[in-house]
Amino acid sequence: MRPQIKFRLSGRFDGLKENVRYSVYELSKASGIKLETLRERLARRHTRDIVMPSDLAQIGFYRKVSVLLETESEAISQEWLAKPLADQNLINWLLEDERGYS
Repeated sequence: MRPQIKFRLSGRFDGLKENVRYSVYELSKASGIKLETLRERLARRHTRDIVMPSDLAQIGFYRKVSVLLETESEAISQEWLAKPLADQNLINWLLEDERGYS
């Protein structure tokens, strides 16, 4: 039987005490995340033995936070990046000219 890995909780999470070491099973029970999902999530942290409250948050929380972290300048930048560089009429004209239809 392999040794059980314990993670130290760094931060506050309902039902758990800060700076106490918990197994993945205990963290799964407290957070309501499937055991396999939490194992995969923590495995991506490589050798880190600390678990943050954000690691125990539901997946919808991550999406909500990422939207809230977007600044106004990032939103404006994305609007400009999403615009086409050339008008569709110009593109059609260039394609026709290239094919010799003009």
